[in-house]
Amino acid sequence: LASIEHLEDVFEALAASRRPNDRYVIFLDSHGHPGLMEVEQAARYASPRPLEYAKVSDWAESMAPQPTLIVLSACFSGSAVPRLGQDHLIVMTAAAGHRTSSGCSTREQHTWFVRALVSALQASENGPAADSLEAVCRPTLSQVSVEEQDRKLVPSLPQIRVGDAVKEKFDASFPGF
Repeated sequence: LASIEHLEDVFEALAASRRPNDRYVIFLDSHGHPGLMEVEQAARYASPRPLEYAKVSDWAESMAPQPTLIVLSACFSGSAVPRLGQDHLIVMTAAAGHRTSSGCSTREQHTWFVRALVSALQASENGPAADSLEAVCRPTLSQVSVEEQDRKLVPSLPQIRVGDAVKEKFDASFPGF
C-alpha cells in the first residue's frame, strides 16, 4: 500500500542499496494543503493522514548525492519547494504554495498538471518524445497555463526548482540524467 510507513521503508531500502550511477524519480500525487500532502489509505488509516514536506525532504536527503527528480501533484504543492532545496534535486510541483491545482476534483481522473506531464512524456504526432527533463518540464507548465488562461481561471502557477548539482543534467538527454 502507498502508506507513509511503506514509503519510509522504500526510501530506507533505496538509500541502503544505491550505487554511484543511480538516478531517482519520485512521483507523489494526492490532495494537498500548505506544508503537506494527504495520504488516504482506507485499508490502513481511518482518515487521511498528513505527509509533511519536511518528511519528503528527509527522504530526498537520503538519496543524495544521486540526481533525483521529485514531482508533487497536489494543491499548494509549491509550499514544498523551500524544503526541497538540496543541490541534487529537481523539483516540479502542480501549483504554487498558495494556489490550488487546476483540475483537482472528483469529476477529473487527473489534474491538468498530470495530463500535461503525461502529454509531454509521450511521443507527439509531429515528432519524437521529449529527450530531456527540461523539454518535459517547460511544456508541462506551459500547457497548464494555456488551459487556465483559455478558461479564465486563477493560475495555479506550477513550479520548477533545479538544484545546482543537477543544472547540467536538466538540459541533458535522458540517459544523461
